[in-house]
Amino acid sequence: MQNDKNPFMPFVEDFEAEAEAFLRKYCKEVLDSPQTTPIRDIAQKQMSLDIVDTESLSPDDSIQGAIAFTAGIIEVYDWSSEEYIGYEVTQPTIFLDSDILNPGRVNNTLAHECYHWFKHRAYFRYQKAQNLGSEFAFRCLTAGQHERNEQWSDIEKMEWQARTIAPKILMPRCTVKMLLSERLDNIQSGNVQSSVLKAVIEEVAETYKVSRQSAAIRVSELGYPQAVELYDSETVVIDRQHRRSSTAAKFHQQPIDEVSAFQLYMSNEFLKATLDTGAFCYAEGYFVLRDEKYVLPGEDALFLTEYARLHLSECTLDFSYKLVCTRTTVRDVQYMFRADTEYKKLPSYDSNTQNMDEYNKALEKALDDADSEFQAQLKRNRLVNETTSQRMCKYMDAAHWNTSIFQSRTLLAPMDYTRVYQNHKFKVPSYTAMAVGLELTLHETEEALRLSGLGYDNSDDTDYAYMYILSAFHGCPIDECNTVLEKLNVKPLGTKSKK
Repeated sequence: MQNDKNPFMPFVEDFEAEAEAFLRKYCKEVLDSPQTTPIRDIAQKQMSLDIVDTESLSPDDSIQGAIAFTAGIIEVYDWSSEEYIGYEVTQPTIFLDSDILNPGRVNNTLAHECYHWFKHRAYFRYQKAQNLGSEFAFRCLTAGQHERNEQWSDIEKMEWQARTIAPKILMPRCTVKMLLSERLDNIQSGNVQSSVLKAVIEEVAETYKVSRQSAAIRVSELGYPQAVELYDSETVVIDRQHRRSSTAAKFHQQPIDEVSAFQLYMSNEFLKATLDTGAFCYAEGYFVLRDEKYVLPGEDALFLTEYARLHLSECTLDFSYKLVCTRTTVRDVQYMFRADTEYKKLPSYDSNTQNMDEYNKALEKALDDADSEFQAQLKRNRLVNETTSQRMCKYMDAAHWNTSIFQSRTLLAPMDYTRVYQNHKFKVPSYTAMAVGLELTLHETEEALRLSGLGYDNSDDTDYAYMYILSAFHGCPIDECNTVLEKLNVKPLGTKSKK
């Protein structure tokens, strides 16, 4: 970005006059007497800017504010996943870091962003119209004052202008001088006692709704240089708990396909633990509690009840989608967001309130069902089985299977039915097919496999897929489970396909 390429690069010589010009345009009455500049009203009502103050803009307090001059995607920090994700806006929008607790800092950041809109939006419109750059938004870094530097880029100069002029918008020179004159009349600057000057600084901060440090700097600029020494720094209080709140940059309660859910199942321990309770089943893109109040059986799949459709947060797991930058260069430009940055939409699963509630419901349900489930398992396992095949025989006897049922439920060959009773040792896929047909839980299946020294390997994608269908699709016909496995690029269970 070169100055000679953009005629709208503003040159500001008198910052005090510039602040007064801003106020004459948007709120000239604040130039008449000491009073608070209604900067939020100016932003929202006069400039028609949206204000977002619910997001963290950085993990280290390095960014206090940002402004999008047009629609686009600004990055915010998601504390649940500890990464930057995209927040999409549809019109010019100011962002205030949610961790700013001092109202004076909030007002100063608002004034800073409002000045960007007032003075710098024409620059970006020209850049876009002339195809000179794809920058569409500022990220305003936390920093002290800097001396003017002719070698700065246009962006750095504009940021310096906004940082320097913002306090002057909040504390107009003319009215602050009125207040100083009233309180310090007939007292020479060098003779003002610290206690008196400190009281004046407190009054300036309260009158103009700014921080004491900002008030001290302003009083120093207007004739009392010793003021700045009284408030040379302020402790920034950060509400760490507030930082953990959910971000609006995520799209919650979204349906998810079986493949995306499986990828999360393999990588997200909390999701795996939740699904492995066996309390949830997959229906119409959602994982819903296994309860006739929420889910109904269909010919080939499960369906949500009408009640469940209207009360998703009560009975389903909350999968969300986030916009993640596909290129790591987005933050290489210190101050800017670029319109040509590429994002992709990724599913995520967090331990938010809804998912924790659903997990607790699953555990409660497991406790409620424990006795009946124990009785059912006891009936199927009256004798101690020495091998996996012997355990499967007991399950098949309890279910009153014959060769035809075995073949239909497992898609295994008819001769395999006889081989089970001959105590033949099968491989894991065959036993998994039997488990699906018998509607065994993941826990029951793993317990049976261990009898013959077998088991599922957590580092193997195929074994993970078997665990996934036994958990998330427990009770579903083998054809439906095979459809899911095929989507996961895993060989279907059984030795033949049903026609």
